[in-house]
Amino acid sequence: MQSDIRARIQDIILGEYIGDYPIAQGRFHLAATSEATLATHDLGTLERAVSVDIPNARTPLVPVDRGAGFGLYQHTLTVRVGYVLTGAGDAAEGTGEQSGAGTLVAIQDRANEDRQALESALGSWRNLGGLSPHVIDLEPVGGGGVEVGTDRCILAVPFVLKVRVPL
Repeated sequence: MQSDIRARIQDIILGEYIGDYPIAQGRFHLAATSEATLATHDLGTLERAVSVDIPNARTPLVPVDRGAGFGLYQHTLTVRVGYVLTGAGDAAEGTGEQSGAGTLVAIQDRANEDRQALESALGSWRNLGGLSPHVIDLEPVGGGGVEVGTDRCILAVPFVLKVRVPL
């Protein structure tokens, strides 16, 4: 069930689904599936690598009434974006997802722009119609932020995913 939702979210992030607040193709790419997390991702492909985490744990929004035939649940969903921290460069280096300097200030600026784009595109209910389970809302919840490591930064953008699930 979550695979439809995850696939649509990934398509929106990659610019392959054009809806409200589209994200340009080439701005992000999916993290390598063999990597456990962006914290251990290969630096060569880390810049603007994206992972979408939807844990299986869900919380009922209202007490479950089996007679209604469906339940209303919420999940925590987190989109993470990786950036390479080199401390070098003041000008854009490269194009698309690879553009931007490796200084902390430049990364924080890119991360703020990326957060805004992700919250706008993913927070639009029109972009998530026709999925199973039915998406009621994908709401940015604030928090998250940029975690700074020795050679990388990781932006975490948390959302609350509300769905209607057949029982």
